[in-house]
Amino acid sequence: SLFSLVFSTYPIEELQTLRSPSTPVWTIENTTLNSRGGKTASITSPDNVGAQLDILASFRMTKGLALDFQLFFDTTTGDNKAVSIASTAQPSFPTLMGEAFEMYESDAGVVTLRILVDRSIIEVFVQGGRSAMTEAYCAPNPEHIDDMKVKVVNQGDADVELLSLDVYTLKP
Repeated sequence: SLFSLVFSTYPIEELQTLRSPSTPVWTIENTTLNSRGGKTASITSPDNVGAQLDILASFRMTKGLALDFQLFFDTTTGDNKAVSIASTAQPSFPTLMGEAFEMYESDAGVVTLRILVDRSIIEVFVQGGRSAMTEAYCAPNPEHIDDMKVKVVNQGDADVELLSLDVYTLKP
């Protein structure tokens, strides 16, 4: 008999109890980010959304997609770290930071993304944990770490249909 195992990792559900406030500090729904050179190629949160974040996003995957979630750790210097999702040749095998992950038919072409940001680490979960990555970082100016903002940028040749984006702050 043929069978397959799929391993995934995802943050524990109790993490949601750390959201403060319990409603998002920034929400975007059903927005199109035009391809490079278009009018609405990026959207930016207000400044000072906090240093500890829970970011949930969903968007439609298309050929030519190149989407960056830029995390600005110091709005005074513009220092940032980008979490990149791309799909160049095959939308069924997009990449997270250059590493391929598989899209299933049941995904219906929609990518779900969760980014957890702490003061020294970024954790990213795609498709409910089907693909995950962790990256450490050091804020260059710790005095401004709470001044963080989030920017979503379409770097690709295709328009991006951003279905939802919710940014929550987390309790310290």
